[in-house]
Amino acid sequence: MFFHIYGKSGIPERDVLDDHILSVMEKIVQLPNQACQEGALHGLGHWQYAYPDRVAQIIDEYLAKKADELREELAQYARHARIGYVL
Repeated sequence: MFFHIYGKSGIPERDVLDDHILSVMEKIVQLPNQACQEGALHGLGHWQYAYPDRVAQIIDEYLAKKADELREELAQYARHARIGYVL
């Protein structure tokens, strides 16, 4: 099942929902499974345009906590997601 929604900052009613969605992606990116991490990074990359500071903070914390265990490809994907460059 997919829940296809994009961030839309500046709309008070949406900010609450968006905060919850970003919090879920923040939790998923910290799971031990790298496939889950990649999925969360992909979502964060799409939300970067609406919440650049929050996405940068989440990904920076992820990279700091997981630095010793990340494959270089996944670390590079995280750096790309941080600037909204995901395919």
